[in-house]
Amino acid sequence: MATRSTLIAIVPDSSDDIITGLFTAITYMDLLGGWLINRVLAVSFAMGIEIGGLWLGLPMFTAAVIWSSVLLIVISVSIFLVGGEPEVVDRPTSRNEFNQLSQDLNESSENGDISNE
Repeated sequence: MATRSTLIAIVPDSSDDIITGLFTAITYMDLLGGWLINRVLAVSFAMGIEIGGLWLGLPMFTAAVIWSSVLLIVISVSIFLVGGEPEVVDRPTSRNEFNQLSQDLNESSENGDISNE
């Protein structure tokens, strides 16, 4: 579900046809991925039982490798979409700067310079 909501937010033209096609593609990928991962984990479990010992945890290691690769793909795609460089935010470095900034904001809101929307 998180994938669906994230992709809808990214789609620039949110017409019903595009969203329907996107949901269909996500559902097919979900079904294909579920079918594939079940086979991979079953094979790794059978291999772990055959070898024995600590290798009984082979399905967990396989899942960790798969999720790590998914994480790398998601990070690389999000960096590509954002533009590669995070925005640098000027933050107060000392308590005095923070107090001054807070005081300036309070004065601005009292004068009506800042709208509270």
